[in-house]
Amino acid sequence: IEAERAEQPFLDLPDLVRRIPFMRPEIEALAELGALIRLKGSPQDRRAALWQVASIERDGSSLFAGHVEQAPPPQALGKLSQLEETLADYRLAGLTTGPQIMKHLRESLDQRGFVPAQIISALPNHQWVRTAGHVIVRQRPGSAKGFLFLTLEDETGLANVVLTPRQSEQFRRVLLSSKLVEVQGRIQNVDRVVHIRLRHLAPLDLSASPLPPGRNFQ
Repeated sequence: IEAERAEQPFLDLPDLVRRIPFMRPEIEALAELGALIRLKGSPQDRRAALWQVASIERDGSSLFAGHVEQAPPPQALGKLSQLEETLADYRLAGLTTGPQIMKHLRESLDQRGFVPAQIISALPNHQWVRTAGHVIVRQRPGSAKGFLFLTLEDETGLANVVLTPRQSEQFRRVLLSSKLVEVQGRIQNVDRVVHIRLRHLAPLDLSASPLPPGRNFQ
């Protein structure tokens, strides 16, 4: 795609499909990610873009190569919600340029007493805290004597969590299988370096969340 684009910008979706030998899952992924919306004539809604690419002739040897069926998508399909777009981003690309996943959960997290990451750095040493986030880093440096360091991300920033070697073994299943977790522990705030000394780790309870079944980041 980059090489072709460097030669000449893509005019529209038919031009893209004629010049790039996409497999069907590849072009569908681009449509669901919203990567095609800047092309001339492409729908601005991702679900409509999926409908469009499903109808295009991708066989370059065909007389109708690149032809797009102009029939509009059924109204029953509806637009993807902002949450559905975020989930599609994580599922297909592993990241999102839109709202971070925890932002969609913030209302239920606030009701359950979870503290956002941006507040943690201002909390006093030894204060008990409960927070939740998307695990983006797991580190066990060779010089750390077996201690494990987690970095959790939410829509406000990052929170660092420290596990002892014993806790790493105790919560091993959660560490290996859960992308969204909730933690409890005490603040360690020394020389403005802030960590949470873990006491409890669990998969984030999403029973009261807006995430649809089957896409719960577990």
